[in-house]
Amino acid sequence: MLLLERNYEIPTKNGRKAYLIEKNMPADKMLTILKQAQEERNAGTQINISIMKKNKKFQKDQMTAEGYTEFVEFFKDRM
Repeated sequence: MLLLERNYEIPTKNGRKAYLIEKNMPADKMLTILKQAQEERNAGTQINISIMKKNKKFQKDQMTAEGYTEFVEFFKDRM
């Protein structure tokens, strides 16, 4: 917290990306998502994994204000 109070920025090579996951995602699909997130983190991208809220627009607006520039949505029936 002290670093952030002094305007320290977390170094990221490839920006910030948010994974929005549909509620009640099955465990096997969740593992796939987590592996994908780890690969992107290893490549230098900061990944935030969140449960998708009912008001996605508001959620995305909040995350955009926090510096997230890309959003990936995961749905149970589309994996």
